[in-house]
Amino acid sequence: MIVYDGLGIRIRKCAPNCGSPASSTIYIFSGSKVIAEYDNGAAVASPSREYIDSGAQLLAKSESGTLTYYHSDHLSNRATTDSGGNVLAQRAHYPFGETWYESGTASKLKFTTYERDSETGDDFAMARYAVSGLGRFSSPDALAGSALAPQSMNRFSYVQNDPINSADPSGLVRTPWGFAFSDVGFGSSWNEFDLIPVYGYSFQMVPWSSSTGEPVTTEEWSYGIVGTSRAPETATATARYSHWKRPSETHGRPRKRP
Repeated sequence: MIVYDGLGIRIRKCAPNCGSPASSTIYIFSGSKVIAEYDNGAAVASPSREYIDSGAQLLAKSESGTLTYYHSDHLSNRATTDSGGNVLAQRAHYPFGETWYESGTASKLKFTTYERDSETGDDFAMARYAVSGLGRFSSPDALAGSALAPQSMNRFSYVQNDPINSADPSGLVRTPWGFAFSDVGFGSSWNEFDLIPVYGYSFQMVPWSSSTGEPVTTEEWSYGIVGTSRAPETATATARYSHWKRPSETHGRPRKRP
C-alpha cells in the first residue's frame, strides 16, 4: 500500500497495508529529493537512512552510522564505495533501466534517480512509475502531445525513446543530459519539457555570468511551457535552467531559436 501527500509525492510505503503493516517506510523530502527514510516506526531522531545530495546529484547515504558514497555517470549510479575508498558494488543497466549486471551490495537505486520497488520491479518516478522491462511508463502523461513533435504523442513513452541522452526525474519532464531545473520542482504543475520544440525553441549554450547569475545578453528568456492544470494557450511562463558548472565559471541555458 502506498500513501501520497497532496502534491502526489509518495510519503509512505507499507506491506501488506498501513493499518497493521508488517513493514513500513516513511519518506522525508526536501523539494523533490528524499533526504531521510524511517523504517518500521523508527524514532524521529533516528532515521533509518539519510541521503546527501549536491543539486540533482546523489553523493552519499548514511545508514547505521556508516557512509556509502555513490559514483554516477550522466544517467545512473554505477558504483558505491565506503569511506576508505573500497568498492562495495558495481552495476550497469540496459538503455531503459533493465539490470545488465550488479555485483556486491545490492541497491534499490538502479536507474537514474528512481527507487526500484522490490514488490513490483517498477521504478518510482515521482508522478508515475516506469517499467524498465517494457521501456515505458505504466500510466499516460497528462497531456496528449503534438503532431509537431511526433514522439510526444505516445503518452507512455519514456523521454521520447531517447534514454541514452535524457532523463525524467519527475515523471513529467524530459531533461536533456547536463540540464537541471533550478526553480521548478515536482508538484509545481510543470509538464512536458518534451513539447518545448513545438513552441519554437531549441537549445544553445550561451555565456552566463557567475557573479550576476544572469546571461551575458539582454535577450528575454520566455518559454511557452504547458502546465499540467492549465490550457496550452495560457500556460506561458519564464523558466530558468542551470547547466553543470564548467572550469571557465560559465553556465548555459536554453536559448530561443533565431
